[in-house]
Order: sequence, then C-alpha cells, then structure tokens
Amino acid sequence: MPPGAKGRAILFILLTFAFSQWMVKILWVHLLLAILCCLLIFTIHLPVVDEEQEKC
Repeated sequence: MPPGAKGRAILFILLTFAFSQWMVKILWVHLLLAILCCLLIFTIHLPVVDEEQEKC
C-alpha cells in the first residue's frame, strides 16, 4: 500500500463510521459497525511500501 493511501483509507473509514453511527438509530446496526472496526485495525497494520520498492 502506498504511503499516502494508508492515511486516506483510515480517514475515510473513520468518517464513514462516524456518519453511520450518527445517521442510524438501530442498535444491531451499531453493533455491526463496532465489529467492522476490525477492518480499521487491519488497515492500520498493513505495511507501507517504500518509494524504492514501488519502482521495481
């Protein structure tokens, strides 16, 4: 994953989760969104490719 894409992906996930939590008033949907936070944890742990490795 390129260095700039990781930060944008994390920001987009946080914004969509916050918007969904604000819009949806159903409890089970809140629980599903909490479970989907695992995707955020997975995204944070993805390795970032250096520019030198990206050229290859």
